Amino acid sequence: MAWGTVESFFNLKGIGINSDRNRTNHLKPLYDTTLESNLRSEFNNSEYLKFFGVVHSECTNNNHIQEIGSYLANPSGNYELSYLISGVRHIFAHGILTPHSGKIKPKTTIEICEKLIGFFLPIIDLEFSKVVQNHPQYATI
Repeated sequence: MAWGTVESFFNLKGIGINSDRNRTNHLKPLYDTTLESNLRSEFNNSEYLKFFGVVHSECTNNNHIQEIGSYLANPSGNYELSYLISGVRHIFAHGILTPHSGKIKPKTTIEICEKLIGFFLPIIDLEFSKVVQNHPQYATI
């Protein structure tokens, strides 16, 4: 659902965030580079790699397959983080992944989702606040 919030926010701005180009041009510049680096470090562990191995094996979208594959090959590498959260959303939405799929510890699923949500929702919160504050009638509210 957190990824749906990101998508909806950008849709309101007339930007389809599902393309690589739009993610690179409109979402990635909003990343806090320190938080991004910390998140990449936290995601370099065996439980998370196992989790995303399951996500990768169930994805049907080529962008998800490529970016999650890049993460699996090199967790410290240059993969696009947003494909991790949108990949998780894709697998949940299509009913393949549940918090306890039998392959992954429920605690791991929850940790991963909370960390990705904690990274992406503050970005959207800040950007949405800017939109509200730039509204011509903001001062009268």
